[in-house]
Amino acid sequence: MSAGRREVARRLTLSRPRRLRLQLRQPRRGWRRVGEWSRSVIYALPTPGPIMTPWRSTCAAGITRREEVVAAAAAAAAPQTRLVFLGDSITEGWLRSGFSGTAPSIPQPVNEQLWHDAFGLWSPLNLAIGGDRVQDLGWRLQRGGLLARALRPTIFAVMVGTNDLGAGESWRVVADELVLVMEQLHAARPAATLLLQAILPRGGDAWLGGRRLRTPWWDDAETNSHYHAVTTLNGRLAAYAWKRPWVRWVDCGDRFLAPGYAPADQAASATPDGDLMLAEPLGAPHARAHQVKRNASSAAGPGGRHLQPHLMYDLLHLTPEGYTRWAECLRPAIAEAFAWNANRTRRQ
Repeated sequence: MSAGRREVARRLTLSRPRRLRLQLRQPRRGWRRVGEWSRSVIYALPTPGPIMTPWRSTCAAGITRREEVVAAAAAAAAPQTRLVFLGDSITEGWLRSGFSGTAPSIPQPVNEQLWHDAFGLWSPLNLAIGGDRVQDLGWRLQRGGLLARALRPTIFAVMVGTNDLGAGESWRVVADELVLVMEQLHAARPAATLLLQAILPRGGDAWLGGRRLRTPWWDDAETNSHYHAVTTLNGRLAAYAWKRPWVRWVDCGDRFLAPGYAPADQAASATPDGDLMLAEPLGAPHARAHQVKRNASSAAGPGGRHLQPHLMYDLLHLTPEGYTRWAECLRPAIAEAFAWNANRTRRQ
């Protein structure tokens, strides 16, 4: 078979260590071209076939039950459902918490009321599952019943990937996986607009005396272990979204960052959370001197921002006030995505 006729389909699997595998295949009858990425041609079945293997190959009972509930909700989606949220625990937290798969799921009525107040106009449906990585979402889109026939919204709001980065996955692999998920979602629902959200800033992970610390500083790879991966991944995803007329991009990360030193944040962040402890923004005396030096060079600019525990109680998951800020950023982006979709439909 000539190189010009050889076509590429991607298959993402989990290995030890986990790697992205590209397999060359000749598309079978019925496959159609859905896009290109990194000089590869992506093909999909009209009803997308299995592409991704879930990270949780043996799911905990709590996770499995949640998957069944989400699949049932997708199958029972009402015709007026115009907005669907896909993601991990941060998105699921609009409705409930308890994300380990072993702990019971706890309803969050305050967050849910905020969600309905912000997005109720579009009859939203939340299909996120805590703990999900990109490939878990991809598997559910392919095999897990998430793309039920009844589920045909105008907008899919997608934010997933922080669990991959938190587990040490390369941002390049996360980008490739997420691009594939977006392409497959578009292939299955070509009339929908996909609102791709930037990964939110998160606390940096460190270890002290056998205990894990989560540090709040941002804007610096030296003080936050996730800064480089999150910002680089977001840059790659923004570039991808710019090239796809059916993808819109929104970055709400700045809503969760504060400049300089805030005593209230320092006091709040000293609260232990099980095996996880939140390190003080200024920490030890040498860190205090380090911040004074940083503030002298840039009092409220890059290099001096930090996450706020009253918005992210563990510097990852959101408080009700955090969800309020997220909604303030996300609602106009969703309204704009609806307008964009209407214009795109008229041009077609």
